[in-house]
Amino acid sequence: MPSAKRLNGLPNSIGQSYLSTLKYYHKGYMADWLNSVALKTKQFEIEVDILNDKVSPIECQIKALTAWNDEFRKLIKKVISQEGFEETFINEAKMKFHIRIRRGQNNIVKCEVLLKDINGKSYINKKPIQDEAFEPPFEPFSLIDKRRYL
Repeated sequence: MPSAKRLNGLPNSIGQSYLSTLKYYHKGYMADWLNSVALKTKQFEIEVDILNDKVSPIECQIKALTAWNDEFRKLIKKVISQEGFEETFINEAKMKFHIRIRRGQNNIVKCEVLLKDINGKSYINKKPIQDEAFEPPFEPFSLIDKRRYL
């Protein structure tokens, strides 16, 4: 009989991994990208849909924020198959970020991961994962960071 017990730790694993130093994309770590996008768009609540590669609000949609979704989809499939569930057991997977601006200090990024199964049960990390953006804000919507070449 399949057991959903191990699925309870999956949101925490995804959130910790996303904000870790292992997830670097071109100009910075994911907290740096989230911080730069938030400052540029003035949207301090950002949601990343892992299963559909969507970011909301739509003005925050850039490749960098969804770059690691393939890895997370594979992780979800691996864990649910190991626990004896069908591949489609998890039908919703979202990361919700809140960026808190602090004057004179590094900005804080908080992450909450929500997974829902086909029965409507939610799996959420018990405590939001928190990280700081260390890189100075950059232009997240350009392909080349022009400051490097000035």
